[in-house]
Amino acid sequence: MKHLKLSRIKKLTTYQRLAIGSWKNAKDPSIYHWSDVDYEKAQELTDWVLKEKGIKLTPTYIISQAVALIFAVRPQLNTILRAGVLYQRDEVSISYMVAITKKDNPKKFNLSNCVVHGVTKLSLIELYQKLKEKIIETKEIKSESIKSQNNLLKKVPTFLMSYFLDLTAFLLYTLNIRLKGVPYDPFGAVAISNLGQIGVENTFIPLIPYGRVPILIAIGLVKPRPVVNENREVVVKDMLRFCVTINHRYIDGKSLAVMQEMMGFVFKDPKRWLLPAPKDIKEEFTEEFYKNFKISN
Repeated sequence: MKHLKLSRIKKLTTYQRLAIGSWKNAKDPSIYHWSDVDYEKAQELTDWVLKEKGIKLTPTYIISQAVALIFAVRPQLNTILRAGVLYQRDEVSISYMVAITKKDNPKKFNLSNCVVHGVTKLSLIELYQKLKEKIIETKEIKSESIKSQNNLLKKVPTFLMSYFLDLTAFLLYTLNIRLKGVPYDPFGAVAISNLGQIGVENTFIPLIPYGRVPILIAIGLVKPRPVVNENREVVVKDMLRFCVTINHRYIDGKSLAVMQEMMGFVFKDPKRWLLPAPKDIKEEFTEEFYKNFKISN
């Protein structure tokens, strides 16, 4: 007698097949952390950009630029693990999850990702333009690398996906070999997903074993929340919630604490810190930050 009555699901999405091949038994170095930041001044910045540039910025762009600035100030965060040894990356890249809806059935969608390289060299407006191009390219599957990647994944049986992903990660990252049909550094040093745009308030993204990404950020909702101000009064403010998953093999608790403080500091004056390219203001930001926070560098 069968224990459960089961029916096999024959048509799996690419994401489902990747997920099946990715996660096995739990040997998980994850650290989980979430923060609420005051979004009032960031909203003023987005309103100003919309008025002056005609560009509508979402929290994705604001968080991305803040992350790029933090990485410019603390390049020791921008590492990759190869055969048990940490290596410094030469440039900072951020990847983004993109939902691709099916033309014949808009209610069904698949997940893909795109990546923006060299984010510390981009101003906020340049990052917006670059990411917008990448998202359009990914959704319309215009990129030859995306087409090649999708075609390659379709050929791999689900029961072999785990071995395929492990082998691909070994070649790409451990041996540092560029593979035909696989995009350059497809996951970068940080992966960001804006789940607030689909109404998700609070969630964490699991580590991507084959992607070697040390930091994953899930952006939640901007919504009114009760906050205790400096006068110990409870006030209501528009707060942005974001949840962070960190690979403890790459980043320790002290680095996480510094990142949290830096993120809060950025949101106190986002127009000053987020409009320029991070590489152009990293010394100024470092000096101002350590005046206010007594955390050793």
